Amino acid sequence: MKIMHVTPYFHPAYAYGGIVRFVSDLAFQQSREGHDVFVFTTDVLDESSRCPQHQREETIDNIRIFRSLNVSNFLAYNCQFYTPLKLRQVLTLIPEVDLVHIHGCRHLLGSVASRKAWTAGVPYLMSPNGSFPAIERFFRVKRLYDLLLFDWEVKHAAAVTAVSKPEIEQFKDQNVSEQKIHLIPNCLDVTALSENTDLDHIPTAPADKKRKKILFLGKITPRKEVPTLVRAIILLDSDDLKLTIAGNFIGGQKEVAAALSRSGRSRIQCQGFRDLKEKITLIREADLVVYAGRDEIFGLVAFESLLLGTPVIVADDSGCGQLIAGNGFGRAVPPGDDQALAQAISEELERDHSRELSKAQEWIKNHLDVPVVSDQFRILYRQIMESRP
Repeated sequence: MKIMHVTPYFHPAYAYGGIVRFVSDLAFQQSREGHDVFVFTTDVLDESSRCPQHQREETIDNIRIFRSLNVSNFLAYNCQFYTPLKLRQVLTLIPEVDLVHIHGCRHLLGSVASRKAWTAGVPYLMSPNGSFPAIERFFRVKRLYDLLLFDWEVKHAAAVTAVSKPEIEQFKDQNVSEQKIHLIPNCLDVTALSENTDLDHIPTAPADKKRKKILFLGKITPRKEVPTLVRAIILLDSDDLKLTIAGNFIGGQKEVAAALSRSGRSRIQCQGFRDLKEKITLIREADLVVYAGRDEIFGLVAFESLLLGTPVIVADDSGCGQLIAGNGFGRAVPPGDDQALAQAISEELERDHSRELSKAQEWIKNHLDVPVVSDQFRILYRQIMESRP
């Protein structure tokens, strides 16, 4: 099968969050399975840098990657506005592939690729991965983009995949045809996470009994509710608690800074984006991971934490809460409620989580491992290709 993935960011641009990990893990797995995989992306890397010139067109593990130059790296990172140049070679390739898989919403790469695929008679599917509704920043711009480009893109897609049941409801609320909607979860690379970790070991007591370690890990945006977590730690008013906030800001700096200014910072540490090994170390050293962001449609960080043996608290308003609390894997609280979060942190630090962690690890290996999810996409791809006119 010849597959083209269209995504504004791809390996190694992990500063851009969960979609990067999902599409990168999926594409590399499909290549390992013998498919011809192409990736149409941009040159973004992080807030201050781009992928080097020599990486604009390269082959990694038999995947051909085309990184289009952005007009502005600042607009790409801070406004999620990607302005790809030199698209001719990629557009020429589209008629040669069997299927185009578009990741994320409201970006010019997807809009251009979907038009070209539709014109060439090549089916395409979309995986919004939590970005379908206009829930954060630039609401008027997003609505205008919908009217001009995105509504057409959704209308002509052969399929739209959801990572959780709440995301299915988001699609229905936006009048996506039920026949187009398919439920396929996000994936975790269990092998990569286990390379430096004994996944069969579940700690029953924290290594440092004097000071309990709380961790937030991930892309920091307003809806991640990091200020709520800071206020919850202040409410607990205990020198025995230490909070580490590890991630890169994409908006929300002022709110977090204001919350930190009231904390005294003695028990709170902020640090930037982490690579895989550092991330594993942070999660394994934590006594509790708090990932209680609003509108979290799946929550890869929460599942990574459970897989690595660290209990989690998430928000109860969306897919992450349903998947975690609904399966008995962890605690869910209302988003934005610092009192409820403080109480949950206090209670969860005193519990034995060994049974729920063991249950969660088994479920993750059986349902979210990359080969498992890749197989579900392979079946969907075949269905789409067989149903084309």
